[in-house]
Amino acid sequence: METGTYGTTDWIAWLAGIIEGEGSILIGRVTSKVGYRHGLCFVPIVQVVNTDRRLLDRCADVIETLTGRRMTLHSMRRQKPEHKQGWLLTVRSSWAVNLILPAIRPYLVAKADQADILRSFALRHQGRAGKWRSDETFQLDEIDYAKCRVLNHRGNHG
Repeated sequence: METGTYGTTDWIAWLAGIIEGEGSILIGRVTSKVGYRHGLCFVPIVQVVNTDRRLLDRCADVIETLTGRRMTLHSMRRQKPEHKQGWLLTVRSSWAVNLILPAIRPYLVAKADQADILRSFALRHQGRAGKWRSDETFQLDEIDYAKCRVLNHRGNHG
């Protein structure tokens, strides 16, 4: 694979492998004390955590090619002084998820079900960031959240 051509099938498959092995595909639940339903809402999340920043920089390069926007890396607080510095790359918007997931989905195995659920969720919320959602949409979000939670639970799934 050549560097600089991050939109190629090889790089997209590589990104899928990194997300499959080092990442998470989930629906996050965010709460606050204000707002409709006491501020409870759900957000799509695709993230990768690693101690090698170069790996996440490359992931960000491929994602930028897919979405047209650069994702920011965040340093993670060390749990213990002897631990390595960790880095986090997070995508938390429906528009970006709707561009990334269709590209990587053919290469996913263990996280394929989560990707399908998150894609359905993200399509339902495309262009609706910060807007009021109907009770029906909220109930669908709760169902998708619960499904992803079960699939992402640690342990033997098969």
